Amino acid sequence: MKQEIVGTPQKVMGIKLGYSNKRLPECLQENILSYGVNKKTYDFYISGDKESARKHYLTLKSGVSGELISPAVATRRLNILESIIFANPDTLWINLSGDTLYWGQAQGEHFIVDEYIEDNPNPIEVRGHYLLAKKMVTGWSNLTYQGYPIRLSEAHPQLFDWVNIQQTIGELHKGGDYLLKYIRGDIKPAHSESIRHKSLLDASIDRMIDSAYQVAKYSNGQQKIVVVKNKDNKHDRDEWRALLAEMLEKKGARCALTNREFDFSGVDRFLMPSLDRIDSNGHYEKGNVQIVTWAANRAKGALRNERCDEYFAALQIASQG
Repeated sequence: MKQEIVGTPQKVMGIKLGYSNKRLPECLQENILSYGVNKKTYDFYISGDKESARKHYLTLKSGVSGELISPAVATRRLNILESIIFANPDTLWINLSGDTLYWGQAQGEHFIVDEYIEDNPNPIEVRGHYLLAKKMVTGWSNLTYQGYPIRLSEAHPQLFDWVNIQQTIGELHKGGDYLLKYIRGDIKPAHSESIRHKSLLDASIDRMIDSAYQVAKYSNGQQKIVVVKNKDNKHDRDEWRALLAEMLEKKGARCALTNREFDFSGVDRFLMPSLDRIDSNGHYEKGNVQIVTWAANRAKGALRNERCDEYFAALQIASQG
């Protein structure tokens, strides 16, 4: 039976179903939207004490940084909780699994599926959670109205403002209207390969520039116990675009550290291009930046300096066969 969108959704939200999307099979089978929430926070919120719920979030630590959750993040998490509890067909939910994009709408009262300990391989602390759920209107679908599979690799880069970031949950501000038209069949899913490649390349370059500006913005002038490295940005956006395009062409769209070919589509996050400072104590400027895979950048940050050259030299040799 063909599944169609109910009404006219006012927004499109992307969501990961469990840590690393592990709950996707269960959600597809049971036709539910699910989200894990801290038990104490939920109990405060559901009793009507929203302020205590927010304050309790401030006592928790981020599973990424290990630092206490900031007031801004606490407010955002409460907003997410509300978006699940009050979810209705006005929101179209999407989930990305590999190259496949699923969509659906939720409605009705939320319910607690079970209680669990956070399923995170590197937990900062043991945190009890409720798994909240809402029934989908007609279930999850990965097809357009015409019955064609929805593939990220065939979609326009407008969708990537959420999927490239791969947040646990977040709104598509740029790609929502495009996705609705894509599902309904109002536009063709595939673009010519040359146009699509150029769009993906431009989107990747803009993303690296945005990242460099963000890092520079939040690293300079901070007063912390630990010395924060200076990461000034030495070029404007047009200069960056020209520089990064030249660097990608020169290296044949391959990682400067591992020689792996980049994935500009965002399907494989580990192979997405990422801007790296060669000397981590220096600035973001020509001569001190290289383009590497997201995975290589993360690995470089985790390795001690004396081991980096040895590690990446081995990967270079391996990538050449």
